[in-house]
Order: sequence, then C-alpha cells, then structure tokens
Amino acid sequence: MIALTVLAERYRASIEEQMGIAELNRMMNAQPRPDTLHRLLSSLLTILEQPADTNRPLINATYSLWYLGNDNLCRHLLENLAACSLTPSEQSQIEILLATRHWIDGQIQKMHQLLQKNIRFLSSQPDVREISFIQSLGRHLVHLLNTFTPARYQVASGTKRRRIDFIGDSHVLAAANLIQPLGQDLYQVRSHYVPGVKLWHVIQEPPPKYSIGMENTVATTAATAPDAFAVFSVGEIDCRPNAGFYNAIRRDEYALTAIPALVERYLDRLEVWRGQGLGRVGIWGIPAPREDVLDQAGADKALVRDIVATVSDTLKQGANTRGFVYFDLHALTGRNGFATGGHHIDHAHVGSHVLGALAKERLIHGL
Repeated sequence: MIALTVLAERYRASIEEQMGIAELNRMMNAQPRPDTLHRLLSSLLTILEQPADTNRPLINATYSLWYLGNDNLCRHLLENLAACSLTPSEQSQIEILLATRHWIDGQIQKMHQLLQKNIRFLSSQPDVREISFIQSLGRHLVHLLNTFTPARYQVASGTKRRRIDFIGDSHVLAAANLIQPLGQDLYQVRSHYVPGVKLWHVIQEPPPKYSIGMENTVATTAATAPDAFAVFSVGEIDCRPNAGFYNAIRRDEYALTAIPALVERYLDRLEVWRGQGLGRVGIWGIPAPREDVLDQAGADKALVRDIVATVSDTLKQGANTRGFVYFDLHALTGRNGFATGGHHIDHAHVGSHVLGALAKERLIHGL
C-alpha cells in the first residue's frame, strides 16, 4: 500500500512538472519577438533544460519576474516554476518567493503552508550569499506571520476605502493589505515588492534591473490607479553595515557629507515618477538601527547611526520641499539615533503595526 502511495505521488509530481513546463512554453510562444517577457521565459526554459545537479542560475533569473511590474504575471510564473523539476535547494527558494507573493496577495494560508514545508531550509546555515538572502526573506515572512493581527485587515462590509500603493524593497511587505485611516480617509495598502532595490540603483545610469523594476511598477500603478498615491521605500539597505554608504565611507571613496547630494538625486527621480501619472508621492522613511544587531556584526555603530540620520534628514527635508508625504520612521523608532525597541520584528524590519503608530503619533508629514 505504501509503495502504491509513493508511485501515485511520483506520478502526480511528474504530471505537475509537465504542466509547469508546458505553461511556460505556451506563454513564451504567445509573446512577440523581441519582447522582455519572451526573453525571460526563454532564459528560464533554457536553464531548466540543464541538469538539475549543476550550478544553474535559476534563482537569479527568477528575481526578474518581480521586475516586470505585473503582480498577476509574477504569481502565475512562480506557481508554474514551483511545479518544475528542481533541486531541493531551488525548490525551497522558489517556494519562499512564492510565499512572499502569497503574503502580498493576502493568501495567508497558502503562505503559511509553504513556510511550514520549508522550516528545515529556513533554519539551515548555507554559505552561499544568494541562498542566505532568500532565507532572510523567509524568516522575515515568519516574523510577519507571528505578529499577524487580523483586525488590522478588516473593515465593515461596504466601507469605502482608498488605495495606497507601497513600492520598493522588503520594507513594503509589512504594510501589505493593511487598512488604515490616514488623515480624513480610510486607505488599504497594495504592496509591490522589488527585491534588493537600493537607493544607489535608482540613481544609476544606465538603469540596472532593480531600477527598471521600479520604473515598470510605477508605470503599472499609474495606469491602473488614476491619481495613485504611491509610497516609496528605498534606502535602508544602503545604510546597513558592510553595504553601500557604509563601505564607501570606510574605503574613503567619499565622506558622510556627500550623502545628501546622492539622496537628492533619488528625490529627483521621485519627481520624475510623479510626473508619469502619480497623483501623490510618499516616502517611507528609514527605521533607526538596532544597536544590538550592530554589536553582533562588529560594525562601527556611530557611523551607521550617522548615515541613517543623514539619509533620514535629507529625505524629510526633500519631501517637505517637493510636497511629498513623509512617513517618519526614524523619529518613531529611535532615540539618540538607535532603535528603542517595540517596533522592530527582526534585524532591520519593523512590524505591520507601524503604519498605525505613525498615524497615531502624528509622524506622517504633508498628508
């Protein structure tokens, strides 16, 4: 009986794999050439044809699904990729990305099932940086799930809600689907995740894939929500120890005083995006850094503190000058430049309660 069950499971998996590959092929053949989606699907299918035991770049290619700026397409492609023949490591990483998609889509049960399935992967200690990144993302999802409060997502039937779109790095995940009064209106958040995007990416020319992902998401948001209120979350990764600004200053490439000019270039880009059909632009600020995390990393705590403060001050002043809405996470989460506790749910991210806390403490400026 057990042998028959195993055979049945293998047969089901084989059918799903064939269906996944078939759907990816169908979608590719339906696209004109040359076309961004056609090229991406062709690349994914070529990689999937390689032996599964080789070091094939499947996960790196999969990130590009998020940079298309199309949430439904991203979900569909991830679901079909997850059904393909993958190594155990690839399977876990694709499923964590799919769990992220489910969280954004409000499919909490589906997200929970995938996280439970991959508990061993999330608790392992791989050496590969790419895997470590997805592990960190998966652990962040676990923290979001553990602090999930249904009341924050519920409202009486028929209650009118306005849409607010959060676009950017992993800090947009906490706000996904929240229902929150802001000013005189009730809003519901739609989050659009652009994995790994940094402030540095947004100001680079020619634009890297991360910046293109932001551009595509802005275009889709403006097209689907006239006079959209878009809130951008970019810059926290640049402030981390052993990253962006920190490394540049430590290598004497530039001084702390050079950062405001770089941030101004990012603010200029937000001006451009506003002119592409967005009704309002907001900036999701940067939380104060956790001192204990910096201690564990052996980082120069004073430097990280000063970098975060400099970026935050420049964003706040620039938002005021340009008429952007500013969500002042630095003021909410910090005292004397470091996090005070109660708002972070992991090493860098704050919880979903923070949007309401910002409103309560009147730290949303320009609303």
